[in-house]
Amino acid sequence: MLGGGARAGAARAAVAEYLAPFLHAPADLNAKTPQVELSSFLQSIRAVQLGDLRLIRWFGGRRDLYDLSADPREREDLAQEKENEETVRNLERVLDEWLGSFDHYEDPVLTTGSLRQIPQGHRDALRGLGRIR
Repeated sequence: MLGGGARAGAARAAVAEYLAPFLHAPADLNAKTPQVELSSFLQSIRAVQLGDLRLIRWFGGRRDLYDLSADPREREDLAQEKENEETVRNLERVLDEWLGSFDHYEDPVLTTGSLRQIPQGHRDALRGLGRIR
């Protein structure tokens, strides 16, 4: 079990969201550095940090857990380790409570009509990720 910051009342949670990918920036970067994998920029993510622990929840269900005191560059994902299951559940509960605090919360899904200016290849990628209906 991870320590360092997930104790009740020890820290205030911080929440971050990246919901609507800005497709032109990854496309421009990919043209300049094709060796860099940019698919993660086409996904929405939500994250919650409590003390030194950060949980990142990706669109599609992937969860990453990092202990920032031991791994400030977020290189070692601890979410799959059995002893961290409760920590992941607790941080997800904090994130879900925050999301549920909004009266009209809906997970945004981009519509094809809102993306007419985006090149067809990018629209196809978003459709494949489930971000376009």
